[in-house]
Amino acid sequence: MQNRKKSQSVKKNEGSNIHISDEKILDLILTATEIEQRDILYFEKLIKNMDDCENKEIAVSMWHDDLKHKKILEDMYLSATGKSAVISDASYHISSSVKATTNQMLLNKLNSVEFYKSLYLVVKNQNVRDMVFDILVDEQSHAIRLNCLMSTL
Repeated sequence: MQNRKKSQSVKKNEGSNIHISDEKILDLILTATEIEQRDILYFEKLIKNMDDCENKEIAVSMWHDDLKHKKILEDMYLSATGKSAVISDASYHISSSVKATTNQMLLNKLNSVEFYKSLYLVVKNQNVRDMVFDILVDEQSHAIRLNCLMSTL
């Protein structure tokens, strides 16, 4: 998996642009960027409030994944449009309760899996599909790990 991601970034750096002409797909990429930003904020709150070091490490790992996802999506949008992705500056009510936040994150991740499945199915560009698929698999993994975390709280 790492080798494919490295080769994608090399292709991008060599100047090959991602060609996405469908405005709907570009809007979905912006929505995906907003989803990742929301999840980053939730993870930051969760990490701040966690006491258990092992659980905190798991949350930090998922937070790093979401930072990576957001960067991939921003780069994808920039490559396709020549413009930076501008996302809404939404605020979220995030509970200070670790259990409530973990539960909300689990629901967010399950919804994200469905969203990325839909995005994957409408994208025709194989490089973009590969990147969306990688994010989809990470989101599924996050849902599984959050479900496991719920059992320890």
